[in-house]
Amino acid sequence: MFFIIGTGRCGTKLLRQMLINHPKVKIIIESHFLPMLYEKFGTENVSFRKFYDVIENHFDSAGNSWLLTIQKKEKLKIDNFQQNFEKYCESINHKTIKDYYEAFASFLYGKGYYLGDKTPHYGTNMLMIKKIWKNAKFIHLTRDGIHTSISMTKHRGFIKLINSKLSVELLDKCHYNAQIQTFSDEKITLDKAVKFWKKIVKKIITDSKEIPNNDYLEIKFENLINDTSKTLYKIGSFLELPEDNDWIKRSVLLPRAFYLFNQKSIIDSAEYDYYSSIIKEEQQYFGYPLDKKYYKINKLDFYRKIFQ
Repeated sequence: MFFIIGTGRCGTKLLRQMLINHPKVKIIIESHFLPMLYEKFGTENVSFRKFYDVIENHFDSAGNSWLLTIQKKEKLKIDNFQQNFEKYCESINHKTIKDYYEAFASFLYGKGYYLGDKTPHYGTNMLMIKKIWKNAKFIHLTRDGIHTSISMTKHRGFIKLINSKLSVELLDKCHYNAQIQTFSDEKITLDKAVKFWKKIVKKIITDSKEIPNNDYLEIKFENLINDTSKTLYKIGSFLELPEDNDWIKRSVLLPRAFYLFNQKSIIDSAEYDYYSSIIKEEQQYFGYPLDKKYYKINKLDFYRKIFQ
């Protein structure tokens, strides 16, 4: 079991799209419900009804039901979903949230896959997740904090989260019973977004030091864009995926052309330096700001990467 984590707005969606190109990988999206499930039931057995009630009452920032969203995004048409899933769970030997989660995945996708979850803010709850899955692995996708924060100021869900002033450990819990819908969507400043980014990465840094090295991998979003093949080989090795070179060849085509090159025009250098001073320690920890060469990929370099 592995988790794709980060601050959000850092490229986790792209990484998921790349990884599911591997024929043996399935990744559940934006589940959010593990912290609430753990708070209610821990690692003890729980009834199907209680488990299902929690996941059924999780909603995204637009007010959409998570259960309906995942069925739609995965293009699944399952009649009488709850009834059939409950029947499927009758064969489970144990009844913990771990067992139900894994049963949910196999109900959707079948068995025999490397299972992942892309819920970025689970990075603030890694130690909790380790209590559920002792063998859990984490891929922490990092991205320049200023560029990430700029993206946050344009995203309705992050605007609500930042306005909520919640502790970062509670960011996923606010999806329960659609609490996130009650938060203001008033426009936020870049200053607020940068400080929000800082709080999340500080929590991830602190908790990552308690995760075994073999179970935690940091990957730069910028490397995923500029050096896709090498970066995906590294991730595949970390996850111990069966060898399949075709998935990487397909994934190289996914990044938008000249994405990083276009980043340099989003904010002027003086403003960038000002906000960088607020998060200097965290930026340096992850190796930011990057050398300007990262943002100078030209058309020849781009097509060479695709056809190499």
